[in-house]
Amino acid sequence: GIDLARDEPVSIPLLPALEKLPASQVDQLLFAAGQNPAGDDLQLDLVKLPHMLVAGQTGSGKTVFLSSLIASLAWRHKENELQLMLVDPKQMDFGIFETLPHLQDHRIFYEPDEAIEALRYLLEVERPRRTELIRQANCPNNLEYNRRFPDKRLPWRVVVIDEFADLILSLNKRERDDFEKQVNRLAATGRAAGIHLVIATQRPATDVITGTLK
Repeated sequence: GIDLARDEPVSIPLLPALEKLPASQVDQLLFAAGQNPAGDDLQLDLVKLPHMLVAGQTGSGKTVFLSSLIASLAWRHKENELQLMLVDPKQMDFGIFETLPHLQDHRIFYEPDEAIEALRYLLEVERPRRTELIRQANCPNNLEYNRRFPDKRLPWRVVVIDEFADLILSLNKRERDDFEKQVNRLAATGRAAGIHLVIATQRPATDVITGTLK
């Protein structure tokens, strides 16, 4: 088939899309991703993806998409099932989510140095802790662990970074290299521990998003 661009963009209401998400999805991280050319609702599972890179120029809809994703995840998950780490270097886009009970440390990370420190905690403390619990239970990943031990669930951890370039460019060369290595490790090893990354940037150039991370 041939998909032709519409002359005028069509807005998709969020609430009807949210209401179509399954009521119970403790083993999934489904979110409303939009509609396909036929007009059918499109739902994606972050557990299967397991990470996302959202790229596009200013005004293309990155923040709207991220907000829809956050709303989808919070809509069907309780705070003991899902923890969100929201990073908003522009300090403008995620303010509406400041009262969500799902937030890591009950806050949104606005300052780059605080966000970097929180990411390091996820990598150096939280990921090894979860990995050890999963390994001792002889489970291959967080999903299987939660299925076997529903009373000891490890909540999904989702990291959403609205403008990755603002974080990267705030660091000097040595700090940047170190941070990129940590993000690479988290992307490579976080899936089994139930940690998923959603990174948005205006330009996925190599000085912002390295080829290894892509």
